[in-house]
Amino acid sequence: MYASVKAHAGASQYSSCCSQCCTNAPPYAGPPPRTRSHISHSDYHKHGAYILDHADAAGFALFELHRLGLLVLGHRGKLRKLDADFGDELFVHQLLALRLAVILCHARRDPDLGGVSLRALPQGLVATVRPDWAAAFPQSAHLLREETIAWQKTPWTFSLA
Repeated sequence: MYASVKAHAGASQYSSCCSQCCTNAPPYAGPPPRTRSHISHSDYHKHGAYILDHADAAGFALFELHRLGLLVLGHRGKLRKLDADFGDELFVHQLLALRLAVILCHARRDPDLGGVSLRALPQGLVATVRPDWAAAFPQSAHLLREETIAWQKTPWTFSLA
């Protein structure tokens, strides 16, 4: 996969030692640590989507890699950046599930999902939380409210109850 990414991206983005020290690296090892250190913390989702779109990963069809790339790109931030078919209900459900997982796990600990549920409606999804949940987890509640605003710019709705 590293060779495939390197071929698509051009050798100029990699230091000269990468081609020498990584020739014996297993294909699943990915780029060497020096290369990974140059990926921006704020734009890592763009880099991940690019790699998935341009990789030749064994066992995955091109459309599957593209879909994974869209999910990586859309897992946080604005939804407008996605050149995706929001008419595809399965993709929308996958994207929202991933975005909710990122929101609920933002503190890097297991979230308290007691009293939290999600149900699908035609062209929309509703998250229900128990009454004291928002007070117990104010940051997660704030991020969920922001998520409802993000989905207003798509044909789908996401709401809190």
